[in-house]
Amino acid sequence: MLLALFLIDLAAGLYVFLPLVGRRNAGVKFYRMVLIINAVLALCAAAAHFLAHRNELALGDVAPVVLTVLLWIAMPYPKRVIYRAASIATGIAYVGAGVFSFDAAMNPSHFAWSIAGAISAIALLGSVNLAMTLGHWYLVVRGMAIDPLKRLTIATLFAAALRIVVVLAALLGGAHVYTDIFWWMRAGWGL
Repeated sequence: MLLALFLIDLAAGLYVFLPLVGRRNAGVKFYRMVLIINAVLALCAAAAHFLAHRNELALGDVAPVVLTVLLWIAMPYPKRVIYRAASIATGIAYVGAGVFSFDAAMNPSHFAWSIAGAISAIALLGSVNLAMTLGHWYLVVRGMAIDPLKRLTIATLFAAALRIVVVLAALLGGAHVYTDIFWWMRAGWGL
């Protein structure tokens, strides 16, 4: 369940932060590469959920893949309604799959914690990994503007702050705190 949660959150984050890059800056090939990565991550999350005997979550992970394929087909028409509708629906499907996976894996006391935890995890994973992917894309497309990487860096800063706020709120709200040093090291240095 945790592997599937990580994979679907990563896929959702990559997709949600993709507009910060901009098609004109990185090009259509970068968008297509990220869409392929998203679809593969979501399929792997579906396989992990299937192996965990959570078929409803596996189907929820396949829905964004279907919408990603539709978006791929509509990619040549960025100003048409089909592209915009598919783009919005794909984002909602990825984030929804992440929230429901978080709820199933963590089983928090209230669904609002699932939303907050999933959104903060999606934001942190997506902004960091998309910035790394874009950073390597600069080796492919030389002379590309540095502005998209700056925007992703600022997004990563805000995502890290959001994650810290969510963790602190959970701790103050009565979440279970582990007393071993390894948990505190991860919580302190990891955040």
